[in-house]
Amino acid sequence: MKADAPFKRLRFAYDPYRRESVIGALAAACREHRLPRIATALEGGGVYVGRVGSIQCAPPDTLGRIARIMRTDPANLDAIAFARSDRRDRIVLGDFVAPRSTFDLERRRIGPVSLRKATYHRSDWLNLLLPYCPESLELLVDACPGCGPLGWRWPRGLDACEGCGKHIAPSEAAPLPPYAADDYRLLADLMSRDPAAGAKAVEQLPMNIQAFSRTALVGVALRAGIVATSGRGRWGVEKLIEAGPETVAKVVATGAALLRGWPTSMQAFADARLEAIAGDVIAYETMRRDIRWIAQRSASEERRLVSLAFRDIDGRKVQTFAKDTRYYTATETNIHLWTSSQQLKQLRSARALCFEELPGGQRKRVRYDADDVDRLRALLRSSITPESAAARFELPVYAIGQIAFPKPAPTAGKGDVEPNTALLTALEHPGVVVLQGQKLDAASVEDLARDLDATAIRRRPPQGFVPLRSAMIRYPGEKPWGRVLRALLARRIPYYVDGTQSPTARSMHVHPARLPALPLSRQERCESFLSFTHVSMRDAGEILGAGFEETAAAIAPREIEITRHGKGNGVSREAVNALASTIAFTGEAAVFANRNAVGLYHELKRGGVARLHGGWSRRALADLGLVSPVGHPTADQLRERSGELASSD
Repeated sequence: MKADAPFKRLRFAYDPYRRESVIGALAAACREHRLPRIATALEGGGVYVGRVGSIQCAPPDTLGRIARIMRTDPANLDAIAFARSDRRDRIVLGDFVAPRSTFDLERRRIGPVSLRKATYHRSDWLNLLLPYCPESLELLVDACPGCGPLGWRWPRGLDACEGCGKHIAPSEAAPLPPYAADDYRLLADLMSRDPAAGAKAVEQLPMNIQAFSRTALVGVALRAGIVATSGRGRWGVEKLIEAGPETVAKVVATGAALLRGWPTSMQAFADARLEAIAGDVIAYETMRRDIRWIAQRSASEERRLVSLAFRDIDGRKVQTFAKDTRYYTATETNIHLWTSSQQLKQLRSARALCFEELPGGQRKRVRYDADDVDRLRALLRSSITPESAAARFELPVYAIGQIAFPKPAPTAGKGDVEPNTALLTALEHPGVVVLQGQKLDAASVEDLARDLDATAIRRRPPQGFVPLRSAMIRYPGEKPWGRVLRALLARRIPYYVDGTQSPTARSMHVHPARLPALPLSRQERCESFLSFTHVSMRDAGEILGAGFEETAAAIAPREIEITRHGKGNGVSREAVNALASTIAFTGEAAVFANRNAVGLYHELKRGGVARLHGGWSRRALADLGLVSPVGHPTADQLRERSGELASSD
């Protein structure tokens, strides 16, 4: 516009409708002013554009000039205009961002039936994803039968051809089917320039997705609609538009219908398609890629929206169709559990984890229930070995087998026999056993330590009280640790712990006379949940009631093989118990008979008691009443002794 040229305005003011297009509003205003060309009105206000339709995306200063030409408030045009995005392939409609190729700003598309009701050009008609008018459901018309495409050059009326001036008749094609109308209109409103229409459309969606932007909702709906209707994913907008109005409308309506029921609707579609393609590896791979394409990995908001239906979408093959159940891939499971592929195979064989085999080629694909994996991981992290628990309380490892049971614990017998209550919790989860062997719940170990500490008498032990471990030497073979520890906690056997020491088998002091008279029963040993085939050399000495050197000397003549066990050496548990049934050492006899060990040793030697494997013949000492013979007590004997112990309190 020349500096001295007057600003030319139209004669009559024109205020646009809220869903009207900018170019349509200017065309209608020029028609009322009887201008021959729309460009003439623009040039009168100093606006020069190569294509008249581009004013739909005019910058604010240009819109201000156009508003002045039309004698309307600039805010009226700002409310209906589009804007260009920082990205050349995007266009902005208020709070909705769409692909630039979605809109045709040069070709005039109209709905003749709708124009009869209200003579203004709807901005929805610029949207190529809406081939049917959302109001009348008629197929939009964009050409004159005689002159060709409609444009924005001469304002002969919105419903007339700008060439011949004839009125444009409604399309003879069938309108949009009524059953698709509501869903079609829903997505049209989601894409509307009118913020109020967009907000109203969002309110029709499930509460769990109303917080997502219209951009994300529309993008996911269109891609989901493409996959659900055509079975061919990864179409761009241009490809979709080329498919024809019926296909476009079907995609739009289907996408909106999926949004209405999100995420259940998408899950149901995936389930049905998976069932139809069961065993077809190629079809499965195609669907996997389609779902990932719907999620648009580059757009975090759209990825989160799709993840409501498919929890894990991170590009991995087996996670795509996870729904209410979370799944981990084999790689993720290995990372969580610190396992190998071979160990995963063992877990599957043991049915330690819920898993699902997926279609695959030569390579087997499996996904694992994430909750199962997380539970197993928590168990492994909160577990402790029986050896560590035994070291904590300075007990032999086999003693842990007498007090550790799964919940609920088994009983030691029937009737009045004391129940074999679990003092420690053994983990029976097959995954724990497969990966790390026999383990205990670490929390139960801490609970036992607190219970022993709370029950202990905290002062110097009186005369005649000895460390529990020393007092237990009186029993032949494996000692009844479980029975004794339960009696301690039940306060049937008082015990002292000096100072601030932690209660252990060495720090707890008891009177030997208060201990149960009967040794370990066969039933008590057989009911052990934990299984130990070997014992360490230290525990072997505890079973024999001997020191390390005496133990080594005793097992050598019996040719008991010493093998690698844990972090040290070990021997067969059965072999050591068999040896304990034939020999006894002076320490056991001294505690059992309440005699001085040194004096008893010399007395036995002078008496000519038979020596055996570095110790004494158990049968000979038993005949002298110095040790208990190795004979497992019966349930009746245990019941009788248990009653005597309780009455003595």
